[in-house]
Amino acid sequence: MTGTLRQAIVMTGIAAVAAGMGYALRARIGEAAWRGVAVGVVLAAVGAIAAMLLTDWAFGKERRVFFAALGAGLLGRLVLFCGALLAVALRWRDRVDATAMAVALLGLYVVFLVMEVRLAITRLRTRNG
Repeated sequence: MTGTLRQAIVMTGIAAVAAGMGYALRARIGEAAWRGVAVGVVLAAVGAIAAMLLTDWAFGKERRVFFAALGAGLLGRLVLFCGALLAVALRWRDRVDATAMAVALLGLYVVFLVMEVRLAITRLRTRNG
């Protein structure tokens, strides 16, 4: 099993645990906050896995392509996250709690970013001997 596939499985597991915790707390936090947590968790996981796959694809390419893919992954997630938060805040604020969504989204973004950096460092060390 490749490191990227393993990371994607671990990220999916972390997202499932986070969503499960939100679901277990939904009686305490409310239905709208639970929906916000769920949307934030899904967006963070999908964005992280997509960016990781893009970076993995670009890893063996020339430096310019690699950094373009890395930047596209970061910028793409930023656009996705901001667009989703704006859509929730403007359109579905009565059904989805934007604050809960932002907390889940940004919290998992940090966790997943650390995992991605760790994978990249490991791959660089393996490649350089």
